[in-house]
Formats: sequence, C-alpha cells, structure tokens
Amino acid sequence: MGSVERMEFDVYGTKFSITFIYSNFQEGKYSRKYRSLLTFEQFLKSIKLIFSQAARELLHENPKLITSSKYEFQIKITDTKRFDESFVYYYEDISNAHVIYLEFNGHWLVEKVAVPWTKGNRTIEPAIKRILFAQMWHHWHSLTVKNKFELDLAKKLHAPLEEISDFSHLFLLMSFANMQMEGLAEFKKRQAATHDGYSIKIDRKAIDDFKDELNTLARTKTKALAEKEYRKLEKKRDIWMRTGIPYIGSIMCYTIGLDLMMNDPRIDKLYLMGKQHGMAKAKELGKLMGTESAVFCPPLPDDAYEQVCSHILGMNYTEFVKAYNLAGKKLDIDSKHMVVTGDLFNTLTEQAHEMLYKLHRRQEYLRGFTFQAGD
Repeated sequence: MGSVERMEFDVYGTKFSITFIYSNFQEGKYSRKYRSLLTFEQFLKSIKLIFSQAARELLHENPKLITSSKYEFQIKITDTKRFDESFVYYYEDISNAHVIYLEFNGHWLVEKVAVPWTKGNRTIEPAIKRILFAQMWHHWHSLTVKNKFELDLAKKLHAPLEEISDFSHLFLLMSFANMQMEGLAEFKKRQAATHDGYSIKIDRKAIDDFKDELNTLARTKTKALAEKEYRKLEKKRDIWMRTGIPYIGSIMCYTIGLDLMMNDPRIDKLYLMGKQHGMAKAKELGKLMGTESAVFCPPLPDDAYEQVCSHILGMNYTEFVKAYNLAGKKLDIDSKHMVVTGDLFNTLTEQAHEMLYKLHRRQEYLRGFTFQAGD
C-alpha cells in the first residue's frame, strides 16, 4: 500500500480531487489498543470514505468558496505524540488557489472519528463536514479578503513608510485584522469539534504573553525585523492552538458571542469551568477570570454560533475590537485580563508611530485608526 492516495469526484461537471498523505502515519504507528477494534486498513478506508464524501458535499453546497477549477484537498495524517495536539492545522504557506493543505492528528482521527464511525455513530459525518467547511472558509478568506486587505493597507501607508522606514504600524494593523479573520476561522473549528466538552480555553498567561509580543512588534522599526516579529506572531502555535493570533482571536469571538446571548435564556445553561476547579455561569466570565488562571468554555448553541459568525463577518477590524471591548464590559472582565482594550490599541499604535509624530499631526495621520473617548 502506497503512502499517497488520490481520489477524484465530479461537482457541477468539473473534476475535483482529494489526496491523502500518510507517509508519517504508517501501520507501525497505529496504537495497539485500537487494533482489536479496527485494523489499520479499515481505519484508512473509513477516513477516505468520510472525508471524500464531506468534501464532495461541501464543494457542491459552497461553490463560492472554490478558488480554482483544479481545487484539491490535500490531507496529511501525522503521528503527533501528544494526543491533545491540535487535531487539524491549515498551512497557509503550502496552500494556494489550487490546493488547500491540511494536517490531521492521526491518533485523534482513530479515536474520535474512525472507531466511533465504524460502531455506527453517524454524528461523525456532519462533524467532519463542519471542520472541513471551517478550513475551506479559512482558505478562501486568506486568498481573497485577507490578501486584499494587506495589499490595500500597504498601498495606503506606502508613502510615509518609505519616508521613515517605520513598518511596525503596517504589521501591527495586520495583526489586529487577523485576530478577526484567523480568530473567526479558529472559532469555527472549535465549535465544530469540542475537546473534553469545551470548545475554547481562555488562558490568562497566553493573553499576557500575546500582549507582550504586540508591544515588541510595536517598538520594532525596521521592515525586516517588523515582518519577522509579525510572522512569528501570526504562525505561533502550541498544543491545541493555545497561543498566537488564531487562538487569541477565537477568544475575542467567543466573548462577543456571549455578549450577543446575554438576553437569551439558554445562556443560563452554559457553565464555565476554571483550571482550579471553580465554576460559574457564562454570564460570570469576568468573575471567574479574576480567580482562575484559565477558563474552559462550552460550545455555543448552533443557531447562536451562526449569529455570531454573521455578526463578526459584517465588521472591519476596528469594529471587531470595539465589539470585543463592549462585550468585555458587559461580562465584567477586568481590563488587565482583556486581550486588547481601546487604550491598549491606541498605545500600541502610538508606539509604532513614535517617529511619525515628529513629521505628521497625530489626528491627521491616525484618523480611522484610533479609539475616541466613549468607544
């Protein structure tokens, strides 16, 4: 049996494909505890069947997300030693208009997908479909909306940047924009597949570390160093994506979601669990964050989740940050536990423009980029 298998299928008269790569997850890596339930060959067969069916249906139902007539899913199954490693990761640098490249934790696929599915659990199929849809949307967004934003922003700031070689502002604004874009994609993924009953983990240390890294980026003055800091921040990830822009953005999306549900009686049925075993209703997020180093949050009801996604998609990045700040106030989250406040947004922008202030009037240059009193 080879380590790469390709399957083709027809959608609207066009042939698309899905390629499975499992050179890193051969039979020798297959855990013995599963062999009595499922042979390695049965595992591969079930995965190929589930994923190819989900891909075919998604392409048929979402033609606007298709970025090429040669659209191809590339699914690499990896041998990740830590079981709780992020079960799926989208590689933007490898993906392009023709290929969406994803890596899945092989051990997660065995335990959470293949074994339950062969036992007759048919909730697996729609769950995989939701996960793939989140990645398709992420891919489309990266190739279209995100790239256009970065190009437009770079063009707008081109003249002053060339004049003083201060690129930190460009990458700082891209960071804020990607908190919304990448964060929403991560939020979608976590809603589709929970981990031990929770979808989002709000880690106070991760938030503090992220804010420190934003401060470092804001103080960086050369293009090479600013881009290096930004790319490091953008790509940084660890177990279950508990750091970096996608993770931080997903926290902001979830917080906005709780705000939108404040008048929904179902919010009283959502309970948060603290790392130190404290518990509180979702409305008391701020209170629990004040006593717990990390808070585990359950998924939102499906219709509420869809409302959150639509709400966030209709915003620009400054509106997204403002919506998060408003939600934080309603949930009584202490400003020191917030990802970004209006004051921090302004402070970081000012740091990034320390040299520019000598050449341009602050309000003239920063119009549209700062929070005003009352925001």
